[in-house]
Amino acid sequence: MGSSAISDSTRTVTFERGGTTVECGGEYTPGETLTLVISSSTNRYLFEVGGGAAIDGGDCTNTRTASNGQDVVMPASGDVTAKAGWATGKGSVKITDTCTLSAGAAATDAPTDAPTDAPTVAPTDAPTDAPTDAPTGAPTDAPTDAPTVEGATRAPSVAPTSSPTDVTTIDEGNIGGAAPSPSTTSIICLSSAILISLYALM
Repeated sequence: MGSSAISDSTRTVTFERGGTTVECGGEYTPGETLTLVISSSTNRYLFEVGGGAAIDGGDCTNTRTASNGQDVVMPASGDVTAKAGWATGKGSVKITDTCTLSAGAAATDAPTDAPTDAPTVAPTDAPTDAPTDAPTGAPTDAPTDAPTVEGATRAPSVAPTSSPTDVTTIDEGNIGGAAPSPSTTSIICLSSAILISLYALM
């Protein structure tokens, strides 16, 4: 190109991760692969990386490439730099600003819990009740009715009642004796009157 190089910020160089731009000054994951791109791929240009990054299929021990969108493998540590020189023809070569990424934390595999055997419950015998004899009741003789004589009638079961005790008998020999009680006197008087009437009729 025949002219001295000059700094120019009209074009920029960046890294992408899965199609998303990793801002310059950001971090890379050690060992990951990023894509190197330039904001405008017209005219002639040449990329250069440093800090241990390696351009896949690049020149000069994988530090330079003239292809846009090349994969770059990040180192285990350190700062990675990238820049590009470009020109439109005869004249000065323009150099973009340097894009720098620093190493972040290394990727780790997701922790996995050690498998544990499923707990097993010791089998237990089903409980069995001790056999018991079925309860047996003492046999009883069937009730039997007393034999009855055909044609015979039973004597009445009701006991005869004694003669009434509320009737007062008159002892005629006691008419002239001791004075009877008032209740007895009226009965005696009535009886005497009846006797006198009977004697008068005779």
